[in-house]
Amino acid sequence: MAAFTAHQLSLGRARIWQYFDDPEDAAFDSLSRVPQVTAARCDDTRWAIAGTRPERHQNRLSSLPPAWTEPYRR
Repeated sequence: MAAFTAHQLSLGRARIWQYFDDPEDAAFDSLSRVPQVTAARCDDTRWAIAGTRPERHQNRLSSLPPAWTEPYRR
């Protein structure tokens, strides 16, 4: 994930939102310190607020509340 983020920043991205399916992912700590990155742990509390955690990763982003996914709609 760090390589992906570095690549995207090298392309000129002003802001990157990273949602971590594994709340214990070691990359969270280092990426959350990068000023252009907004990192969010998708832990049980976050999924409880969203109402459900879809099994398929392709469906997870679309199941989050709109305020959490607003950056992707720009």
